[in-house]
Amino acid sequence: MSPAPRERLRTLLSDAPRAGVYRANDEAAHEAFATAASLHYVVQRIDLVHATDAASTQTLLGRALQFPDWYGHNWDALADCLGDMSWNEADGYVLILTQLGPLRTQDREAYDTLVDVLRDASEAWREGGTPFWVLLPDAEELPALPTT
Repeated sequence: MSPAPRERLRTLLSDAPRAGVYRANDEAAHEAFATAASLHYVVQRIDLVHATDAASTQTLLGRALQFPDWYGHNWDALADCLGDMSWNEADGYVLILTQLGPLRTQDREAYDTLVDVLRDASEAWREGGTPFWVLLPDAEELPALPTT
């Protein structure tokens, strides 16, 4: 990526009001990962190929994000942890969740709930002025990551 597009991405990822849950192809997700790391954000790429239902999704995310011991492995607890992150404070967050196909096909309700929880978390962080981005490379139903 040349300097101008990289600087635009840096500006975008710093813009809390535009943060949210987006589709991003592998190249865009890779660039977002590198750019967010340069901004000193917490950046996590989480492979959810083994997430096939609500319970496995909640467990995998809890492990990957190193949730505290009090994490209750349910949607409310996931929302609470995503909305807090006090054990991993940062100026911003970028989560890249890959391989969601099994969850989407085997438990569509859990997939839809996950997307809702992620949107709610992003909105809560946005209200506080902290960028919280979630990129789902294989989620065709979501809007694409803005390019400018």
